[in-house]
Amino acid sequence: MKHICNNCKKTTELTHNFEYVTFVCPHCKQVHRHTEKEQNETIAGNYTSKENYTLSLKVGDVGTLLSDTYQVTGALVKRTSRELWNEYSLMNVETKAIKYLIELDGTWAIEEEIEPTHPNYYYYVTQSYNNKYSLYQHEQDVRLLTAEGFFDHIISQKPYQLYDYISPPYIISVEKRKNETWYFAGQRVLSDDVSAAFPHRVIPFMSSDDILEPPLFNIVNYSLILLCCAVLIAVTNGLLNASKISRHISMLTTTTTAVKKEQISSSFTVEYPTQILITAYCKVNQEWVYSNIALVNEKTNEVRYVDNTVSYYSGHEGSTYWEEGGSISTTTLCCIPKGTYHIVVAVEQNYDTEKEIGYKIEWNYPSTTNMKYFCGLILAIWALTYVVYDEYIDPKSDDE
Repeated sequence: MKHICNNCKKTTELTHNFEYVTFVCPHCKQVHRHTEKEQNETIAGNYTSKENYTLSLKVGDVGTLLSDTYQVTGALVKRTSRELWNEYSLMNVETKAIKYLIELDGTWAIEEEIEPTHPNYYYYVTQSYNNKYSLYQHEQDVRLLTAEGFFDHIISQKPYQLYDYISPPYIISVEKRKNETWYFAGQRVLSDDVSAAFPHRVIPFMSSDDILEPPLFNIVNYSLILLCCAVLIAVTNGLLNASKISRHISMLTTTTTAVKKEQISSSFTVEYPTQILITAYCKVNQEWVYSNIALVNEKTNEVRYVDNTVSYYSGHEGSTYWEEGGSISTTTLCCIPKGTYHIVVAVEQNYDTEKEIGYKIEWNYPSTTNMKYFCGLILAIWALTYVVYDEYIDPKSDDE
């Protein structure tokens, strides 16, 4: 397909035929309009620009990108007050469908227009993507600087608004002009892929951060992995607890007796490695009762010591009533191997009044302590990671 410019008489050639509405001569920038109703093209202005720009690809280039073969049919150069970028129109040589290759400071993305006939058009119109995509930028004044090549629509230099939403490596662009809105969806393209598709062109190095580069890890997948770990821990803990049958012995004495002489419990057998929960209970009021408890392995004579204090105090401080402590106190001995044991108790108290004190020694009982600890640790790791991700990794809009 060849086109001779009515103004400069130079020829622009495409390898594959393309039905166009607008043609901008790459040489003189004269704009030509062509419609089915018009037998001849009409001159519609000139897009000559005094500002410097560079197009990495040229009209007529053909290359294979992302498994499809495309022909560059047109190029737009756009700018805002902050940046300048190129948009190349790519025609699929087989399907004739148009996609748009965006080049910004050496970074690339390819998008397609979401037309009303698209099956997911309603998804974009209702902005259902807001829960997955972050608004990266909102440009109030996007202008067409210049253009060249063939286009299947009328192009204009009137300013419009641009919204870019990203969820690396994916992007959604929304262009708003007065009473019309266009939606485009696409993804990141590596510069190496562009170089491989058009090896005869010099592709510039990336000169800014690639906003569509996926982070080192996906926060959603990371959260799901941690959630699965927590669920696995909870399920495992539940299965272990289901097979446990709690066992215990009790010992009852008085504080006066225990102060004068150590009290020894009856023997008990631990069949599997476990933890032992010792609960002391004594009615106290404005006083404390201290117990020094020794767990004795009757076979090895190994002794494990633990302290337990039952205390209760209350009073008034000004008009405020306060209290602390209670009549029950628990102590845990962890990692107890199987064997036969008994406990030895020595008691101290701050008053000589005789009180009844009892002890319950329980083992092989269902426990959720370790599960809560590890699940809490997982939650803390997730929270810390999310804060770091949100603060330093997740791209944010300058307008937010």
